[in-house]
Amino acid sequence: MNTQIVTPEQAIKRIFDEHFEILDQMYVGGDLNGTLPMRFCLDGLPEAMTTSGNLYAIWCVTLEGALHMDWGWGWYEIVNSISNDGFLIEQNDLNFIAETFAFLNETFGNTTPDVPADLSCSPLHDLLTEHLLELTWYATKFPEGSFNFSKAEFITEYATLAAPYVDQIIARIQGKPA
Repeated sequence: MNTQIVTPEQAIKRIFDEHFEILDQMYVGGDLNGTLPMRFCLDGLPEAMTTSGNLYAIWCVTLEGALHMDWGWGWYEIVNSISNDGFLIEQNDLNFIAETFAFLNETFGNTTPDVPADLSCSPLHDLLTEHLLELTWYATKFPEGSFNFSKAEFITEYATLAAPYVDQIIARIQGKPA
């Protein structure tokens, strides 16, 4: 039985390094105001439905889908999809259109929202923090008998610790030096 303790700090750093490596291998950073296609290829549609969105909205809605819409995507799939397709949903249920536009409407009101000057207080930062810390929660091994955080409690507790790592990921997404 492996009882090696992995602290949240160690796990965040490891997960961050893995994420940054994928970004370095697969992603070319760019202006979050840049426009990309948003395509929906669903079994219930006779043909693909396409609109456009800015990179900021596409990163946010893709992370939202991976975290809360049951897409089952990891970081590789998120980065790969955005790098190759902008925003692409290939599913067999029409509800993905409604969920996608409900998120965009509730969060921004459109598909090309203004990019905040301070991204540290943005939906993108919040979603990346949740993604990074969700993986960290699974990777952390506390000593036996320690307080057993729920995933939500863990994310709240360690958001400040993760913030500088999330800032670096956002800088890389924008093509800026981290």
